[in-house]
Amino acid sequence: MRILLNIFFVICIGTIVQAQTQSLMFEKTWGMPYNNFIVYADELSNGDYILIGRCSLFADAMSPYPPQFYMCRMDQNGNILWERNYGNPNEWDQQQTVIKTKNENYLIAGVSLTANYFPSLLELDPNGNVIFFKVYDADYTGGALSVAETKDSCFIMACVLGVPQNSPTLIKADRNGNEIWRKRQDSLVNYSPEIIRATSDSGFLVVGGAYTYNAYIAKYFSDGNLQWIKYPYGRNDTVGCTIAGLFTHEDCTFEMPFAEENTTTTFTDTHWKTFDSNGNQVNDNIIISNFALDFNSQFNFGIPDYDMGDSVFISTSNPYAFGTQWIMEVDKNKNVTYKTRITEPDSSSKFLINTIRTSDGGYLSVGQMFEPNDDWGRFYVVKFGPDGRYQSDEFLESINAYPNPSADGNMSLTFDMTKDDNVQVDIYTSEGKLIYSNSIFCSANSHTELPVRLYEISANGGMYILQARTSDAVIRKKLVVMRQN
Repeated sequence: MRILLNIFFVICIGTIVQAQTQSLMFEKTWGMPYNNFIVYADELSNGDYILIGRCSLFADAMSPYPPQFYMCRMDQNGNILWERNYGNPNEWDQQQTVIKTKNENYLIAGVSLTANYFPSLLELDPNGNVIFFKVYDADYTGGALSVAETKDSCFIMACVLGVPQNSPTLIKADRNGNEIWRKRQDSLVNYSPEIIRATSDSGFLVVGGAYTYNAYIAKYFSDGNLQWIKYPYGRNDTVGCTIAGLFTHEDCTFEMPFAEENTTTTFTDTHWKTFDSNGNQVNDNIIISNFALDFNSQFNFGIPDYDMGDSVFISTSNPYAFGTQWIMEVDKNKNVTYKTRITEPDSSSKFLINTIRTSDGGYLSVGQMFEPNDDWGRFYVVKFGPDGRYQSDEFLESINAYPNPSADGNMSLTFDMTKDDNVQVDIYTSEGKLIYSNSIFCSANSHTELPVRLYEISANGGMYILQARTSDAVIRKKLVVMRQN
């Protein structure tokens, strides 16, 4: 009976491994070429996807209407089930941030144009029904740049309001979008509050900057009054930086990724800074250095606007230049654990704004595509299988393990590389515990073997995960050791 169960287990594992060799599952672009794009994606329990962004329709062949809020539902094969626009076709409605609320709806913060540019909130359910749509009176050049749910189940918006000057402003609204209070901070003239988070002490944390310089971090009390403010580079710095995310913790410490101009080159370093509860920097990790130089691409850093789970995704793209585009995944230890190239040099430009991990172990990325003859972009979505490859490559097939399954825990890993490279080899238990780590140099066009004795490392049989990493790729394969009587 045990032998039969082992055989059944091996067959199942073989099926899973086969499924994980899928690469591109679907890629889709649609809509008119007038700056239409998707900024947010969410997977529903049945496998469908909710996509949210902005859409501009055309009054005629040459005259576009102002943009509107956009939402569509897509099945797991990339077919659009329905799509809808929200707002007035004759007025400007554009999202800045989308979050999923505690009641499983979608809240869109942005700007709506009536007489002036006003902050706005739009809440939609997964079927596209409007829960509420509120526009908040403001002076010219107003707009909501970010939104978060508060500890008391309300909403807090980070806005810029004009007259007498453009100043960061907090607006708190109740569950139905009705304004409770607003607080301006005129000491930060021409600063933009890019991201806001509710903190565990019922306050708020805001990060922003003046254009691409003078980054600031501000902590507010629950009533919207300023508690403290810090400038990581000084108030009058000349360091170009883009604040890419804000991840808060229960003890009010926080983390903040920066795309920061390298002080010794013209290229960009990606910093991941950690701060204490008073805004003092505790740690600074450089997770990617000289990215533009290394990968022949300008660097726009985008992370979904919600707190960090096990990992986050970085999109690297430039919508105005035809260059190599990448998606990277960064884990809690600030290690790049996955990356895939989306666009080859000198081809259609794909501006990747958001990436999510899907329930099948794969990835879904959304954004905007610029065809060679398009002046403006169209909607874009791409779905990968669990191996995360955009294109088939030789790396997956160049690393093998035999015998697999292994009856005694002894096996050999084989490497057939097409170029000189170091391969980092790690083996994990099915629970994620690292039990083996080694590095081996493999010469180009040669066959290299690495013996592994799993029984000397772990007394248990069962399933293990092999992860092999080169300078430009990562793969994972399942290893099976038969259980002994």
